Amino acid sequence: MQFDISMFKDNIEKYNLNNRKICDLTGQANVVSHIYNHNYIDEINFDVFSVEDVIRVMELMEGIALVDIDDENFYVDPLSPFIIYKSMDEVMYSLSKSNSKIYEFDEEEIFI
Repeated sequence: MQFDISMFKDNIEKYNLNNRKICDLTGQANVVSHIYNHNYIDEINFDVFSVEDVIRVMELMEGIALVDIDDENFYVDPLSPFIIYKSMDEVMYSLSKSNSKIYEFDEEEIFI
C-alpha cells in the first residue's frame, strides 16, 4: 500500500480548524471565579470580562438545578461552569493538602 499525498491532503482539509469558530470563555470563567469565591468588589478586575459575560453566567446560574428533590436538595448539571469550577477547586485543595507529595530536589540544594 502506497501513501497518497493528495488524498491525505484532501482528507486533512476537511478538519481544518480555521473554518471553526472557537469561543473565548475566559471572561465567563473570571465571572464564575469571582462569584464562587465571594470576592470583594475591590478584588475584582472589571477589565477582564464584559457585561455580556455577566449576563451569560447569570443565565447559567438559573440552570444549575436540574431536578428539585425537596426544598433544600436538588440534582445539579455536572457540566455547569460552577460545578466544574468547584471540582477543579477541590482537586487543587486536595493536592495542596496531600501528605504523599514527592518533591524533586536539585543536586545543588542537598546539604550534607
